[in-house]
Amino acid sequence: MKKNNPVRKSFYWLLRRTVGPAIRMYYRIRYDKTAIRRLKPPYLVLANHTTLWDCIFVAAMIPHIVFYIASDQNFRYPLVRVLFNILGVTPKKKSVSDMNAVKQLIRIKREKGVIGVFPEGKRTWDGRTGEILYATSKLAKNLRVPVVTIHVAGGYLSRPRWASNSRRGRIEMTAEVLYTPEQLAESSVDEVHQGLTAALRHDEAAWQQIRGYAFTGRRLAEKLELALFICPQCRRIGTMHSDGDAFSCAACGYDVRFGAKGFFTKGISDPIYTSIPRWNDWQQAELRTYVKGAGDAALFEDTGMEKLSTDVGTGTMESHGMGILRCYCDRIVYVQGQREEAYPMDKLRGVNVQANYKLEFYCDQRLYQFRHPNRGASAYKWVSAIKACLE
Repeated sequence: MKKNNPVRKSFYWLLRRTVGPAIRMYYRIRYDKTAIRRLKPPYLVLANHTTLWDCIFVAAMIPHIVFYIASDQNFRYPLVRVLFNILGVTPKKKSVSDMNAVKQLIRIKREKGVIGVFPEGKRTWDGRTGEILYATSKLAKNLRVPVVTIHVAGGYLSRPRWASNSRRGRIEMTAEVLYTPEQLAESSVDEVHQGLTAALRHDEAAWQQIRGYAFTGRRLAEKLELALFICPQCRRIGTMHSDGDAFSCAACGYDVRFGAKGFFTKGISDPIYTSIPRWNDWQQAELRTYVKGAGDAALFEDTGMEKLSTDVGTGTMESHGMGILRCYCDRIVYVQGQREEAYPMDKLRGVNVQANYKLEFYCDQRLYQFRHPNRGASAYKWVSAIKACLE
């Protein structure tokens, strides 16, 4: 990392004067950066991860070049890899420890750069801040530089993780200096962690109940089944389907509408749950109930799943064809004709969702990816089920 790299500085200058203003205008972003106007690098910027464009939103708000950490999955694509290298983005293996990334961040600090991290490690599926990774709190404590938190509200409803397109409403971003180096020296890692968790806590549905903004766009419910995969009426897994603003169950006919305010309203049926987080809370509990009573039977399966793998996180993924992916309480099984390959739950590491519909995990030092060609299978369903099985 070279803070004064002329290519990087020129590229950032161009982005700040073209892409940044355009995105701010489109998404109607309001910045409150009073608390950081006089802050000098180095410092650490932490924000809740609400949408695909968070890195651009934050970079447009910070007056200095921000050096981000990003999933190594992004570096598998040549064009993106070139762009990220120009911008000084540090690759990190998603959901697993990566000491090379930590060393790079220390170098950025020494060169008086600004480090950008989204400490949840992933975007939110239901509009609520996820668990803050404890490793981020350790990093903040050990770097001993000012810690800036940016609270993002409205980002989720502007571009939900599961959605196929954006909506226009309102985004509110507020920056605060949460810790000075002196305060970090006097605080334990646990105290830092508690502070970060409180500062970045956000519930989009609760916020929207107060604000009441309209987030207008096309096909507002499209691909909502990637996030909400259990029908609350018949309780079947994988039967929900979206069409325009309609969200319905193919098995029992439960049918509601997803509106511009971000809540469910009456379609053919009265909504059992009016918000995404409440529905998600219920389906996560329902999954745990399924696990307890499943025995050795499969919880669910997805057909037409492509299997890919690689030995190196940033290497090219090799396709192994199509098959059936089945979830059991103690293992995942991939079936191709008469051949079956099992992945024990207790051996899975770094389980995560890539690009909204790809299930990824490490098993026996190899990275595996499973995906449905037309994005018809919820990878979030798999991550949720694996978590329930390991509890």
